[in-house]
Amino acid sequence: MNAARILDSASIDYYSSHGGLQNIKENEYMAYCRHCGKEVNAGEVFCRHCGAKMFFPDADTSDALSPLSASEKDFAAFIGKNPDKYLDKFRSFTQSGEDVFAVTWHWPAFVVPFLWMLYRKLYGWMILAFFLGLIPYVGVVCHIVFGMSAYYLYYRHAKVKLLGLKTRLSSEAGRAADMARAGGVNKGALVLAVVLTTIALIGIIVAIAIPRFAAYQQRAFDIKAKHEVQDACNRCTVLFSAHPEKSEIVPDDLLNAGFSPSSDIDMMLLDGRRETFGLSARHEKSRKVFIVDRNCGITEELQKVL
Repeated sequence: MNAARILDSASIDYYSSHGGLQNIKENEYMAYCRHCGKEVNAGEVFCRHCGAKMFFPDADTSDALSPLSASEKDFAAFIGKNPDKYLDKFRSFTQSGEDVFAVTWHWPAFVVPFLWMLYRKLYGWMILAFFLGLIPYVGVVCHIVFGMSAYYLYYRHAKVKLLGLKTRLSSEAGRAADMARAGGVNKGALVLAVVLTTIALIGIIVAIAIPRFAAYQQRAFDIKAKHEVQDACNRCTVLFSAHPEKSEIVPDDLLNAGFSPSSDIDMMLLDGRRETFGLSARHEKSRKVFIVDRNCGITEELQKVL
C-alpha cells in the first residue's frame, strides 16, 4: 500500500463540492471520516474523533484486528499470561468476521469479579462490580453475569486498546513495549488477593475457634462447681456418720470439716437436716446449678434469668 493518505468516498464528495480534485497532488491525499467529516490518518480502522469504522476502498486492511486471526500475535502480546486460554475463547466472538457476543464461563470472574478485573486492568468494570456487589441480590446476579461475559469484556477491552496502539507511529519494538504496558496483569491484585485470602482464613479460624474455646471454658467452669459440691456433700456424709447424735449441720461445720470453697463458686446449704440434706453450687460465670441430695446424687438446673 502506498504510504500516502487515501481519499474515501466522503472525502471525494467533500473536495468535489470545493472546486474539484485538480488541486490535490498525487500521493498527498487526505482522508476524512464519512460520519463526522474530520481528518484522519489513512489506515486507521476507527475514527479517532467519533469512533466510527473507517472505509478505504484501496487500502490494505489485512493488519486490522478484525477478524481475530489477523492479529492473534498482538492479542497474545497484550494478554501476557495464559494467552492460549483467552485466544481460544476470543475466536468464538469473531467467527462471522464481526464482533458477536457468545456465552462463555470464567470461574475467577464469577467468584471474585472485583479482583479478577483488577488483575486484568479492567478498572472501569472493576468499579462497577464493586458497587453492584454492595446491592443485596443484585450482587449475586452480577456474579453470574460477569462469569458468563468476562471473556467477551476482556476481548473488547483488549481490542480497543490494541486499535489505539496501532494508530501510533512507533517502531515494532516500541509497539510491543506499549502492548506490554497497556495489557498484561496487575501484580498488585495478586498481593491484594493473598492478603484478603489470609484475612478470610484467619476470620474463619477465629469464627470456629472462639465458640469452641468458650464451650470448653464453660465446661471447665461447670466441672469445677460439680466437683466442689460433690466434695462438700461427701464431707457432710462423713460428718453425719461421725456424729450420730447430730441431726443438722450448719455452714461452719463444713469449714470445720476442712472444706474450703473456691472464691468463684457460689455454694449454698439448702437444707442442713440429716434426712432432707441438700447443697447447691454454681460457678459465677455459668448459669448451670448443681444440686446434691443426702445420698450425694447430683442433678443439674439452669438458673433463671431475671
